[in-house]
Amino acid sequence: MALTSHGNGFVAGSLVWLVAVAVAATSCSESHGGDDDDDSSGEAGMVSGTPFSGRGGKSSGGNGAGAVGTTGGNGTGGNATGGATGTAGDGTTTGGTGTGGSGTSGDGNGTGGTDISNAGAGGDDCSGNDCAVRICGNGMLEPGEPCDDGNALPFDGCSASCEIEPACEGAACTGSCGDGIIVSGEECDDGNTASGDGCSADCAVEDGYTCTAAECDRIGGTCVVRLPAIFRDFNSSGATGGHPDFQPGFNSSGAVQGLVESVLDADGKPVQTATASTSETTAFMHGKAAFAQWYRNDPPASKPISGQIVLWDDGKGGYVNRWGQNGERWLGGQSLYYCGYGDCSLCPTPAFDQTCMLCPDLPTYSCLVTQDDFDGNPLFFPIDPPASALLTDVRGEGKVPDTYGWIGWQDETLVATTLGLSTPIPTATAPFPSTMHNFSFTTELKFFFRYDAAKTQILSFTGDDDMWLFVNGHLAGDLGGWHVPLDASVTIAGGTVTSVAKLKETTSTTPVTKTSPVADFGLEDGKVYQIAVFHAERMAEGSSFKLGISGLDVSRSTCVKD
Repeated sequence: MALTSHGNGFVAGSLVWLVAVAVAATSCSESHGGDDDDDSSGEAGMVSGTPFSGRGGKSSGGNGAGAVGTTGGNGTGGNATGGATGTAGDGTTTGGTGTGGSGTSGDGNGTGGTDISNAGAGGDDCSGNDCAVRICGNGMLEPGEPCDDGNALPFDGCSASCEIEPACEGAACTGSCGDGIIVSGEECDDGNTASGDGCSADCAVEDGYTCTAAECDRIGGTCVVRLPAIFRDFNSSGATGGHPDFQPGFNSSGAVQGLVESVLDADGKPVQTATASTSETTAFMHGKAAFAQWYRNDPPASKPISGQIVLWDDGKGGYVNRWGQNGERWLGGQSLYYCGYGDCSLCPTPAFDQTCMLCPDLPTYSCLVTQDDFDGNPLFFPIDPPASALLTDVRGEGKVPDTYGWIGWQDETLVATTLGLSTPIPTATAPFPSTMHNFSFTTELKFFFRYDAAKTQILSFTGDDDMWLFVNGHLAGDLGGWHVPLDASVTIAGGTVTSVAKLKETTSTTPVTKTSPVADFGLEDGKVYQIAVFHAERMAEGSSFKLGISGLDVSRSTCVKD
């Protein structure tokens, strides 16, 4: 057990996020097999009763009624009652209204059932032709789908949920009706091209409806922001077919700036500069061609793996990702102050963050106990087995960084034992604890925001390892190289863009601050722009990730009858 307490090292202000903040109120909802991440009371039971219960996330409830379940789904009695396809055990949850007949008796473990019920917040009654079965990713443009390009990947013009993505090529984004972003000439945009739901196929408010910004998306009653992501797996440099930039095999002295060009290339990807080289001080990078593979789909990268990172309402006007499946904050180790022999009567009055109790390691004495909790994810493993398309590199357990309250980079199995966990529990990414984590991968995030010159708009992140943030295609946040978790932030306010980055973990290190006018980023008040985040996990055994947003908004419309 750790006997000292550390702060979380998080830069003040939470990160800013833009697109898909709210749930569209459309006539029909659409689901994908194995993609039901709405919280439910059944899932919450896996975390309740652990030391993490009540640590910032909701542990019960949720708006998942009608969504398609993953393997082991909620088919009533194990049957495909009301299933859209009528196949055995299609996995449709109770509350899903099917158009096909009931399937034969099955085990409820289907992964491809389609939900056409009124699922989630804000949905209208489903009726008429708009309620035809829709299956995103089949390459067929079905009623209510703005697009369907035959895959489940974002960032190619048609999102993983078959919504049109804005076109943002180094300038203000140009939207089209159905992309969920209201641009000039549109009265509303609810993320689909169906008429009859209040916002017409040409994004005009229909008679008898009032359209406003949608309420937030929710999991278990808590507002969330879902960021679409693409992950790519790599084998380490020492493995057959491995990538030379991954798993350097020696420690780093800190983050390195200037490893990538100040603007993205024509494909929207970062470009390596001449600063990078194979040495420890210049980030163990082996040339432009090798770096270009980090965020592209060709070998030695795996096939792209679609996913998402969920940001939770932080209670301070922003959103941040968290460790727990239901938004629980990570729990640090205990800090003990031995205050007296016997009971707590000899101890001083506990501070607001302290508890007086018998000392765990010396029960004849009393202790004032402090135990911090943290935003972010100290064990960020989004593509662990059995995720599809993984390569064959060696798996292992993770270590918890000092910055998350456990001194000495302790093995996660030891931390779990200290916390009293005897069996693994689900988290935002991988079961905890685990000895089968997948290292050596990259993360690509793209989302959108409306620049508001009257607001303070903040993006904050803790990078481990490389992490770059681009605003409108221009480099704004720069934490290159493999390193321990380090903090950075980008603040857009008062006509300037200010970046702050800590390049070493020592307390004496002065953060690097850079300030530029918004004109250098091509920002104009009221227009919509893209934010792109590029991350890499390049050195076992630590993998952490923290991203927060504040002050950013591009809400789609929700329409209700007058």
